[in-house]
Amino acid sequence: MQAVMLLLPDENREALQSLLLFLRDVAEKSDQNKMTAENLAVCFAPSLLSLPGQASRHSWDGKKKSVRGANKGAAMRSPKEAASESTNHANECLTLMIQECQTLLMIPRDYLINCRFTHLEEGDPVPYRELGVDGDGAGDHATFIDSCVQGLLKESADKFRSWRGSTTIDGTEVSYKKVGDGHPLRLWRGTTEVPAQPKEILHRLLRERHLWDMDIARWRVVETLDEWTEIFQYSVQSMAPHPTRDYAVLRSWRSSLPNDACALVETSVLHPAVAKQPGSLQGTILAARYLIESAGPESSRLTFISRIDTRGRSADYYNNGLGPYVAALVGRVRDSFKASDGMETEV
Repeated sequence: MQAVMLLLPDENREALQSLLLFLRDVAEKSDQNKMTAENLAVCFAPSLLSLPGQASRHSWDGKKKSVRGANKGAAMRSPKEAASESTNHANECLTLMIQECQTLLMIPRDYLINCRFTHLEEGDPVPYRELGVDGDGAGDHATFIDSCVQGLLKESADKFRSWRGSTTIDGTEVSYKKVGDGHPLRLWRGTTEVPAQPKEILHRLLRERHLWDMDIARWRVVETLDEWTEIFQYSVQSMAPHPTRDYAVLRSWRSSLPNDACALVETSVLHPAVAKQPGSLQGTILAARYLIESAGPESSRLTFISRIDTRGRSADYYNNGLGPYVAALVGRVRDSFKASDGMETEV
């Protein structure tokens, strides 16, 4: 059954996990609510499990028929009897899933030993002092950041022509680009108009994340490397019972680019002062790039490019879900300025 769980699409498996853990909590209070695991299974199995109505290999046409290899006197079952048996099997199956949901949702160690996750290793962050250093020992994180910023400006000048699948989600233009580095995850881009100046948006991205990222649980500046670069750690909460995801990034910004543009670059790194948070997963920001360009007296064009590995999910999950994620995040930044217009804060 554990193997079957692993074969489910990620979003289906996570939804099923949430439901099973919820039903387990309900069943643990069956002395108060009378809903045991068996009773819950009777209610939910018809919706969750679909079994063949014919539970037997014997055929039925209203009469008893002999079956090759079976005793002539073997009792034959009607479709109604077969359906009843299938329902009982489904109820028993779901009862077991509720009772054993913790074990069911754990991957056996033998499975992990036999699996190779090469693309995960390719995406592992490096110590921050090694970021941007080439094979000859030349370069540093500033070299890396400058390269990313110049790449952003070039993509914008080319109007992101090499990006594919352009569509609009809630007022945000979304597209993607495949990267030929062996890692299966794509780069995703979201662009929208924001009613604020570039430097205002940059400040909100850097210092007011709690105003636009409703999922952020905690954050801190671990170390300031220079006036425009720092090590930043933050945790993003997930819907219970899923764990929070923790990120440690080197982020650097530029506020004096041509035409009053601003840029922010983030990438995951290792830092000795960043410890793994208990009960959380360590996610990896393979790329997070923000380009903010003036689009008028009180308007800017915000472009967000993302390549993120939240861990525990397949490439298909990201291919299907990261576009809407990027659109939602960019939309939240935009809407945070709309919501603050003309509003006063009471302390």
